[in-house]
Amino acid sequence: MDADGERSALDTITSRVIGCAHTVGNVLGPGFLEKVYENALMVELRSVVNRVQCLNYLRATGLRIALLLNFGSPRVEVQRVVHRY
Repeated sequence: MDADGERSALDTITSRVIGCAHTVGNVLGPGFLEKVYENALMVELRSVVNRVQCLNYLRATGLRIALLLNFGSPRVEVQRVVHRY
């Protein structure tokens, strides 16, 4: 990978991490211990990876919508993922 490609990849990754950090901060607000934010950030990052994977599957199949279901929590969590062409 050339320098421009590497920079672009790093920019994409850091943008996603910063976006996840903002989401966690907006949801939790201030005042928690660092470990709480760390755990919440890990959950959010995993969620984003799953959404990106869904988008990749949608692109590959030519479909426009997917449902991302999480049965690992007390209540089923559902996220609707839409691929816009």
